[in-house]
Amino acid sequence: MGFEANSTFRILMNESTRRLKLSSKKLGSCIEKARPYYEALEKAKVAQLECQAATLKYQRANEIHAAAKETVALAEQRFMSNSHEWQFDNAWQEMLNHATIKVMDAEKQKAESGAEHQKKAKVFEEAEKKVSIASHACC
Repeated sequence: MGFEANSTFRILMNESTRRLKLSSKKLGSCIEKARPYYEALEKAKVAQLECQAATLKYQRANEIHAAAKETVALAEQRFMSNSHEWQFDNAWQEMLNHATIKVMDAEKQKAESGAEHQKKAKVFEEAEKKVSIASHACC
């Protein structure tokens, strides 16, 4: 009975090995054909996340810039409406200078983050094109 079990095992093992090799040959070429698509897809996902992060950074910089501009405008408006009561003293000058510096810093940050966003958006767009090309090539 042991000999018969070993013989059956060998037959099954050989048949399984043959099927596995056959499947490997078939799937191996499919995997190689599909690999560029999935690699491009992964790069596109990363590029999309980076683009989204750059978008949020730009939006935040834009909000800070708008708030800083509003602070200066309100300060100037308040001074002008009360100019008969107030004097343009050093403390007022210092506050206005600080607010103006904030506007300038915010403008710089807005420009930098806007440029970064454009760069990331272009990378994402290129990555999506590569996904499209790879999907047509493998299918």
